[in-house]
Amino acid sequence: MLRIALLTLVVSVLTACGGGGGGGGGSTPSLGGSENNNKSAAGIWDNQDQGADYLLAALIDERSHAMFYVINAPLMLQCPLTIDGTKFSCEPTPDYSVTGTITEKERLTVTIKYQGNTQYNLEVLYNELSDDKISLSDFYSTWQSILGAYTETITIDNDGYFTGSDTDGCIISGNIDYNSPKVNVQSFLLRYRNCDREGFYYGKGVYIENLNSPSGPAAWRIFASSSEYILDAYYIEQ
Repeated sequence: MLRIALLTLVVSVLTACGGGGGGGGGSTPSLGGSENNNKSAAGIWDNQDQGADYLLAALIDERSHAMFYVINAPLMLQCPLTIDGTKFSCEPTPDYSVTGTITEKERLTVTIKYQGNTQYNLEVLYNELSDDKISLSDFYSTWQSILGAYTETITIDNDGYFTGSDTDGCIISGNIDYNSPKVNVQSFLLRYRNCDREGFYYGKGVYIENLNSPSGPAAWRIFASSSEYILDAYYIEQ
């Protein structure tokens, strides 16, 4: 069973199907064809304004390490892409495969198959947040995720390592292991101990300079998965 660990602001439901999907970093993907002809899929991609039945977020860093999150399934798959010209593919688990096409900085088509059968055919558009240039120093701070009486607090140091805790007694640690220099996508490892969602989570994040308004606080939107849980949260800078 895949469960949702609800940290902030995001309405989520329990589900009896779906999967956390592939692991973390993996090896650098091999590229087919002529490298100069391969398109880049790096960026933040979503279909939230398209009226789609299923909402898909795709975060892909400059190493072509990708996360595909069907938000209302919920299903999260992570894998290094193989890119050949305008086509990409990956196999995050033995049961799942992801294929699609790239129109750089415009759109991706994404097909997700389970045991060879198509589950989702979706199109996502390039999000302008992708072009924000973010350095690791933007994260050197204390961040909180709050939902009702629940609060989670982490502090990120100058090397990208973070420590923290929450009101349920979880002990939190981890690090930002890759910050794409030209696209606003971060990869990170997160660990929870001493609580019901104990385990290792690998995921992707997006830095938001001003949340909800031009004078709003900085926020870090994170998506991550373990073998049991999906995390979908906003951390707000304190």
